[in-house]
Amino acid sequence: MALLVQLHYNIRHNITGSVMSQDKDDSVSCVVMALKTLLLAVRCYCEFAVMEKEQGWDLLSSCEDHHRGVGLLARAMLQSTYYLDLQRILYLLVPFLERGDEEHQITATAFFVELLCMSEARRLPDKYSICRLKRGLMHEISVIRALSIKGLINMVDWPGK
Repeated sequence: MALLVQLHYNIRHNITGSVMSQDKDDSVSCVVMALKTLLLAVRCYCEFAVMEKEQGWDLLSSCEDHHRGVGLLARAMLQSTYYLDLQRILYLLVPFLERGDEEHQITATAFFVELLCMSEARRLPDKYSICRLKRGLMHEISVIRALSIKGLINMVDWPGK
């Protein structure tokens, strides 16, 4: 998650900076390479292949589409054997949803809403799932609003919600 947030931070500050320099481009490329290396080092070959096939690295490197790349990675991980790790990640993401700057919130929310498809996500207390997404509908950042809608859609099949 830290690399995904760092990548978003680097991209956003490349855009908001007065001039995009080669150093700033290199920082984005370096973080993308670190993510690729990490996936391969922990043998996430299928996830890596999905990111390659679906242009996930380009999505992650785009300021406008970074959240889509994060969602693609989360969906790829959901279909893998790393399901138990995703349960832990789900619970670790909750603090990021409320705290941190815009980059933290967007990145964490993009990953979180994809994980709501997991049956284990149904055990989350309402204040971390439904209430959080309802608040997201009123958020000043339009991407958070859109991701909140997607999260609520992912929860449609939850019994009793």
